Amino acid sequence: MAMGKGAVLLVAVVAGLFLHADAQTLRDGYYNQTCRTSGGVGYAVPAGRPDGTVSRASLTGDLPPSNQRNVDVLAQYFAKKGLSLDDMVILSGAHTVGVVHCGTFGYRLMNDGDKGMDAAYRSSLRTQCNYNANNVVALDAGSQYAFDTSYFANVLANRTAIESDAALNSPRTADKVRQWRNNPAGFKNSFAAAMVKMGSIRGTYPGKVRVNCRRVRT
Repeated sequence: MAMGKGAVLLVAVVAGLFLHADAQTLRDGYYNQTCRTSGGVGYAVPAGRPDGTVSRASLTGDLPPSNQRNVDVLAQYFAKKGLSLDDMVILSGAHTVGVVHCGTFGYRLMNDGDKGMDAAYRSSLRTQCNYNANNVVALDAGSQYAFDTSYFANVLANRTAIESDAALNSPRTADKVRQWRNNPAGFKNSFAAAMVKMGSIRGTYPGKVRVNCRRVRT
């Protein structure tokens, strides 16, 4: 018999095993709900993750950098986390909503020879950024508030601010990008599955159960 998310949570609380990471999971569930209101898809967010006990900037070196345009290199970062090339493309679709600080990609605006960025789009970004690294622009130009497939259309049109998005318009991934651009329903369902898969990734250090969410368990 399948149990709903609420039932799973209730069992965990009764057993005295409510995990701090589950609070994070349920917060993610709220984002999930918010995503749905912007036209996205709702999906079940599994609970049961232990709370991490180590958090250091030095441990993030295996995360894909936003200034990397070599799709093969990016795919290697994802593969280390157990995610496939297709997972990488579909998860990049999260950039259909949200903004990015100009300081993240400002160096691209200085290079008129960057063939990975449409000239008119570069001019628009220059106006929006106005030499201020703290200004923000939409990750999905023209559709930053809707969870749709326009992000993939922008990738193919070289209208993406960060290089890791521009990388997807490469021979190895362009066909997959076109597939999702032309299949909104398929994109949403596959994105939900990929999010659940990514949520199952575990860190190097074993987690611990917090008795009190406000206190680190030593």
